[in-house]
Amino acid sequence: MSVDFFQRISVRLARNVVLVALLIGLLGAALQVMIDARTQVRQFQSQLDEIALVSGSSAQRAVYLLDNVLAEEVIRGLSNYRFLHQVRILDDRQNVLAAYSVPIQSSQTAPFTQWFLGGLSKEYQYPLVNPDNGNTEGTLILALDNDMAMAPFYGRALYIFLSGLISNIFLALILLLLFNRLLTNPLTAIAQQIGSIGQYKLGQRGIRHPLGHERDELGFIVDSTNHFIEQVDCSQVKLKASELQLRVVVDSSPNLVFVLNKHQEIVFANQRMAEFYGTDIDTLLGKNYVDLQYSLNPLEADRIADEVIRVLDHGERINHDNATLTDIYHVERIVQVTRIPFSFSGTACVLSIAGDITDRVAAEAHVEHLAYYDTLTDLPNRNLILDRLEMDIRRAQRNGLYGAVMFVDIDDFKRINDTMGHSIGDQLLVAMSERMKVQMRRTDTLARVGGDEFVLSLPELSGQLVDAESKAAYLAEALNVRINAPIRIGEHEFRMSASIGIAIYSTKDETVEEMLRYADTAMYQAKRNGKHRHELFHPSMATEATRLVQLEHDLRQALLEDQFEVYLQPIVSQLDGSLVSAEALLRWQHPTKGLLTPIHFMTFLENSNMINDVGQLVIDRVCQYLAADNIDHQLPDNLRISINVSARELFHPDYVENVKATLLRYGLTGQRLEFEITEGVAIQSIADAIEIMRQLKTLGITFALDDFGTGYSSLSYLKQLPVDTVKIDKSFINDITHDNQDAALVACIMAIAQTLNLKTVAEGVEELDQADWLRQYEGVCMQGYLYSKPIPMPDFHQQWKKPAA
Repeated sequence: MSVDFFQRISVRLARNVVLVALLIGLLGAALQVMIDARTQVRQFQSQLDEIALVSGSSAQRAVYLLDNVLAEEVIRGLSNYRFLHQVRILDDRQNVLAAYSVPIQSSQTAPFTQWFLGGLSKEYQYPLVNPDNGNTEGTLILALDNDMAMAPFYGRALYIFLSGLISNIFLALILLLLFNRLLTNPLTAIAQQIGSIGQYKLGQRGIRHPLGHERDELGFIVDSTNHFIEQVDCSQVKLKASELQLRVVVDSSPNLVFVLNKHQEIVFANQRMAEFYGTDIDTLLGKNYVDLQYSLNPLEADRIADEVIRVLDHGERINHDNATLTDIYHVERIVQVTRIPFSFSGTACVLSIAGDITDRVAAEAHVEHLAYYDTLTDLPNRNLILDRLEMDIRRAQRNGLYGAVMFVDIDDFKRINDTMGHSIGDQLLVAMSERMKVQMRRTDTLARVGGDEFVLSLPELSGQLVDAESKAAYLAEALNVRINAPIRIGEHEFRMSASIGIAIYSTKDETVEEMLRYADTAMYQAKRNGKHRHELFHPSMATEATRLVQLEHDLRQALLEDQFEVYLQPIVSQLDGSLVSAEALLRWQHPTKGLLTPIHFMTFLENSNMINDVGQLVIDRVCQYLAADNIDHQLPDNLRISINVSARELFHPDYVENVKATLLRYGLTGQRLEFEITEGVAIQSIADAIEIMRQLKTLGITFALDDFGTGYSSLSYLKQLPVDTVKIDKSFINDITHDNQDAALVACIMAIAQTLNLKTVAEGVEELDQADWLRQYEGVCMQGYLYSKPIPMPDFHQQWKKPAA
């Protein structure tokens, strides 16, 4: 190993030290020269003053007597000073009595003199004063040759600079030798030893200390290097053990892992691969994999051969998310396969990893079935019936045939569910659905769209409206007869009935939402008329339908014209009434009806797709409010605002991504939001609801179960849903101070919440005695008119701002 001379550390150190010393020396020399120059100038001026003083009396007598001879003698005396290039004696009328002048000689130092003194010549005038009367009788003029006068100074300056340069050169040579001996040579020796480490065997590698450097920095480098070598030796031992462990891990993998060479021979295989083909690893190695697979499934073998060639010839990575592979038992399994170029022992090969996903695919198919079918009755759910009904209506319009949609609601089912229990209720619903399916034609679709609500689509009943209405009425009557027949569930016998609403769809341009709305209106008319009957939607019922159509139109205009406002209602601590969080509540500033609360429009809104736009509007307004610069300075730090979320919003395919995008847009974290859902939202698809909630909780968003206690399955679903808070419904809070049953129920809810480590919020606290009753339970928060009505956002932080520090 050799290093270029000028790249050696010693040379570079010496060079840098010399440059620094030279710079300091130059600065010192320059300072000394400047001081010397100023001293030299002062000396000239003093010398001129002395010359003028000595020659002044003679020059004054010559002027007084107008003696030209005497004046010439004075001039001759002054001409002996070589640095005076011009001398003149003037009388009081400025006439020249005598003069002397020689030209200024050019020299190499003239430019410096010109720069330093501002010129090569400088004239000095001395008045000739009569000592007897003090009158000025003439003038002595001395002109100085500045370059001649500065000559001694230039000699001294040259000496200073040359001596400094020579001393720095000697310093550089000395430092070069010193650094080379103390640093470069030991470092070179260390580097040579390090470079030859690879020649030694494991455990015999190490480098020696340079002589005299056992305890200095070079010795530390040697010690650190030897320590590193020991660690490398130890790592190599561990690496060999790790290779054995890696083999165990690969053999333990549930995936088929194997390597094929260019001849398609198996050069590596794990234990799962051997089990898949009913043999052991040693037997597999060396076999032609394509031939092995050909004996099981020729089509798969041809595909594998083609893929191996593509990977080897083009270096192409191949991924299959859904391929087939036949095992030794001739069972076709579904696998995810990855094939990548791989160097195995220096040979170009193909690494294949195949994961058996047969069970997962079956599970996904089951999940997809759950997305479109009711888990209890296995009937189509709301999602599927909407699609089927859309197709039935469009087919009726194309073919000119009338069809019907029935909205079926089991009468008084909630009473049975509440008195007999959910298990009996579920069995009853299954039995009802089985009876209704018997009534169906092959082209009909029956769906369960709610707890006890069913929708039946009857396409292509007739080409005549009257006939279609008659057939639909007949089918509805027959359906109710079947439903009304006695049914036994365990030890109990029931006779059920249904209220059925019928809407006829025809060649008109009618939508699914309109038809369902018409059928729903007719069903409610049947209930108003005594239940256990059917009603056909006709124009006399149009008032309600028209109201709903107008409501839909007004709601769309409200979205377009930004008529919705978000109010906030505080949620306070039971201890001191301080602000804990707030709930966002929607208000509609109707152009003619004034400010409307959700009771006037929310039910319709939640059953339409507009709820997604309105819900996004609420999230936007809340995030914008929380992101405002002045909010955190006035409200408690990291105030959380809760937002009500409907089923359509929660189960929208893009809901989670939309929430993420909104938080990112306003620079917020999910810790600032809480989503309130009802149990009715969750139970539409409990598995999907739980998954969506868990995705949102990874953003920091918490969940509250709203209207807790009012549903038919609150307690059962409370254990499954990943909620953080339960909100006790206002209907229970109203009478807690004078109704023992409500008081006991609220106490029970709070005990359950505490057991499950959930927060509790009491809604609708309007009276002081209600708040006092609730304070006996630790940790409950309160919300209601006792503390504040919902107020507009701009006023909220003014009313509830935190006290000044």
